[in-house]
Amino acid sequence: MLKSRAAPDDDPRVIECRQALAYYRLQRAVAAESGQLSRAGIDRLGVQLREAVAQ
Repeated sequence: MLKSRAAPDDDPRVIECRQALAYYRLQRAVAAESGQLSRAGIDRLGVQLREAVAQ
């Protein structure tokens, strides 16, 4: 809705929506793979998420 109303990419509402969508997508992926990841895989994912947020 925001983009169809020509809100710019740096609009705080657009940023917040994109962040929420990314969280939702990641949450769904983790739920789908629940029980399939090893402890080491979970640790690697945690590192990758922290690195992605730090960029």
